[in-house]
Amino acid sequence: MDSRMVLIIKNILETSYASRQDLMARCSLTKRQMDYGLEKVNDLLVKNNCQKIRIVNDQLLIAPATKSYLSTYLALGDVLLFNSSDRQFCLFLILATTEADVSLPYLMELLQVSKSTVSKDLKQLEESLLAEGIRLSYSRQQGYLLEGQENTIRSYLMKRVMLGLEEQRKVLERASSLIGITYKFDEIFTFAEELGQKLSIKFVENRLKEFVFSLMFLMPRFMKLPDYQETFCLPFPLEETDEYDFACSLQRHFDKMPMACLPYLTTWLLGATESQTAHSHEETQTLNRIVGNLMTRFQYLSGISFVDKPSLKKQLFKHFRSAHYRLLFHIPITNPLLEKIENEYDDLFSLVEATLKPYEREYSLKVPKEEIGFLVLHFASSLQGSYQKPKKKIQAAISCPNGIGVSMLLYTQLRSLFPEFDFTSPFSAEESDEGQLAADLIFSSSGELKKGLDNKKIITVPPVMNALEKEKLKMRVAQEIGIFKTNTPQLNTVMEVVAKHVAPELAETIERELVRIFYSSEQAKELGLKPKAKLHEAMSDELIILNSKAKNKKQAILAASQPLLEAGLITDNYIQKMVASSDESGGHMVISKHVAMPHASIQEGALGLGIGLTILEKAIAFGSPANDPVKYIFTLSTPDKESHLQALSTLVELLGSSDFLTMMESAKTPKDIIQHIQKFEISNAS
Repeated sequence: MDSRMVLIIKNILETSYASRQDLMARCSLTKRQMDYGLEKVNDLLVKNNCQKIRIVNDQLLIAPATKSYLSTYLALGDVLLFNSSDRQFCLFLILATTEADVSLPYLMELLQVSKSTVSKDLKQLEESLLAEGIRLSYSRQQGYLLEGQENTIRSYLMKRVMLGLEEQRKVLERASSLIGITYKFDEIFTFAEELGQKLSIKFVENRLKEFVFSLMFLMPRFMKLPDYQETFCLPFPLEETDEYDFACSLQRHFDKMPMACLPYLTTWLLGATESQTAHSHEETQTLNRIVGNLMTRFQYLSGISFVDKPSLKKQLFKHFRSAHYRLLFHIPITNPLLEKIENEYDDLFSLVEATLKPYEREYSLKVPKEEIGFLVLHFASSLQGSYQKPKKKIQAAISCPNGIGVSMLLYTQLRSLFPEFDFTSPFSAEESDEGQLAADLIFSSSGELKKGLDNKKIITVPPVMNALEKEKLKMRVAQEIGIFKTNTPQLNTVMEVVAKHVAPELAETIERELVRIFYSSEQAKELGLKPKAKLHEAMSDELIILNSKAKNKKQAILAASQPLLEAGLITDNYIQKMVASSDESGGHMVISKHVAMPHASIQEGALGLGIGLTILEKAIAFGSPANDPVKYIFTLSTPDKESHLQALSTLVELLGSSDFLTMMESAKTPKDIIQHIQKFEISNAS
């Protein structure tokens, strides 16, 4: 039943006696549309042994029993309002799961829509699938069918199920009924939840529901291609993992699942769950190497030295264990915070994206933005400022079901905003312990909390907060607890007025501008609103050397450092630390083909913000087989962790273009290079 039929039925039920003209006006339908809709409603009634709706002298007559049936039918929720997007999703699920020939009449009957509607939906579905590498083909013998690599079809099915699961749950339930899937969601969910607890397996990002729905619709493909398996050599036997035990238990519980699909199901689980123990010593070594390389490369690209490397490495290891297998086996993941992460951490996003390039090359894969976004949160949490030990021990807890990256960022931000609080570690909505039960205040990134916590003071917070949201949170906490002094509250009042008269996107821009009026530079700095330097502003003619002569790596670094030293931006100690770093791991400072970026930690003598460029007359090996020899050396000095990120984000983007390297090589004066960079930044801003 489509939305037009439901609209007609609802309006008929709302009036005891209506003319066809009245109904047309109420539903905003033409006579032809109304007659067609009434015809479909009557077809439904006949199929269910009910008396049809009659039209006498343009008046609609409906028998009491018919009216009662339609009212009950709507109330029970058997009618699903399928829009075009819903129907296309259902069409894909039908094609992905059925073994039978799929003809146009079959689809019309299944979805209860016209031939023109199905044809239009199939055309639009064909276009969207083509962009994903899947082809929708048709033959008279077989009807409609999907063509493409099996991993692509399965991955797309999972991704579509994950997208807005709660919003499209009714669509999935209705689609499973249409297709004839006999497995019930609640049954599988309960079994999988209990099994996960037994094996100490936790689904990443709290997404067991997504796994269960995906499994329901993938089961027919398991029957069709039970032996399908991604070919990749893992550093441990699948049979020795908890995930394999989980897969075996599922297979035994649902006896129609073939044994041959266990390897695929296990690798899927490796990317969807967080194991509490290492699968093997070899796995630990592999992931430690990957994570270590990512941290080192990020440090050289960003110019940031981590204060607490062990904690960040542990945090990244836990996240990347499942992310690595998702990427290897094409297991998708959605990131509901992606848009906000890209907006709030745009410079950091570009740097993390560039950080992942060697990993992508090593494993011949492309890391999607959703995965990059989660990694950005881990690095962002490590850049938050230090916090003071609490003076007044107010017990606070954090409920966050969005995964370890979001949890740690939120944890770090809240500790920095409220040093008076004594925070317990973040917990998910399903968890609670004595620490959370004893908390005076609970910060929650979702509205769902376990029973027993609902009598606490609960403050809902966005998982990712911008500066204004942080300030509003401080004011909210001040109201709840009554102990904090807040900054100027009038901004809130002003924005309430602004929001009434301008579009939301414009209101956000106005907020950012007003912050700099309402708050002093020191207050703005505390809020994370430090001005970000553009690349051409961080460079100058005096910091650029053309055709520098150097015989080896040490001489090259010393020569490239002199302009920053003479400008008073670094100390001699900073230079010595750069040289020492190059002796230990010179290859890591080579960030792309023929480009090195040496720097040292802020505390080693970075006095001001500046980026120098030295172009060597003769290229020199720095110890990076993939990117040697080095011709261009960018030297970096930054007095803090954030003001230079926009500049380096732009630099990374420029280095991805061969035109930039050609321009540097042919530049006659330093001004040529500065002007090229400035033009690039202006064009990107427009």
